[in-house]
Amino acid sequence: MATPMLPGTRLIRADCPDTPSPTVQLRYRSIVGSIGNLVQMTRCDMAFAYGQLGLSLPVHMAAAERALAYVRGTHDQGLSNCDPGADNRNVLTGWVDSDFAADSDTRRRGSVTGYIMFSNSAPISWRRGGATLSSSEAEYVAASAVAQEHSYLRALLSGFDCTPLGPTCVWEDNAACILMSENLVNHYRSRHVKDKFHFLCERVRAGEIK
Repeated sequence: MATPMLPGTRLIRADCPDTPSPTVQLRYRSIVGSIGNLVQMTRCDMAFAYGQLGLSLPVHMAAAERALAYVRGTHDQGLSNCDPGADNRNVLTGWVDSDFAADSDTRRRGSVTGYIMFSNSAPISWRRGGATLSSSEAEYVAASAVAQEHSYLRALLSGFDCTPLGPTCVWEDNAACILMSENLVNHYRSRHVKDKFHFLCERVRAGEIK
């Protein structure tokens, strides 16, 4: 398989029978747990599929087996940390996005946030997160997670004598999130965003993130 899931796949509880087979349950959990181990180590490309399978039920065995087929088809691929050239050497960048209220069952559980950080052309850190109350909050929470990870990675890379050069560029496609990160004003539409997520704004003002 060329992808871990079919594009547009949404796994819902309504597909599950009242009494799923214990044998199928055991196999399904084993597959999902194994995929989770891969995601934690080196397979950031399977993070979304893992999140969907982990929130779903054994009736979605076909989706789980497709993910295994994807692993089999890409077993010879891996992460490569190479020299990107003098202009891009020791440059830390991040990509962040969210998919708000995409869950067909509750409109909350599927509010997926996630980020991935790159250094020397290779992904070195990634994470997916949970539910939020609005699309702008979902994006802002994810970007705040990037800010926290950025601070940790800069310190870690500095310890390896690979201090990132210049501010870390974080790519984000939500205008409201970008505005909130640049202007810490408590607008009534963003009052529900907790103060702890404003760490992002602090890092932007300090010139460490753009």
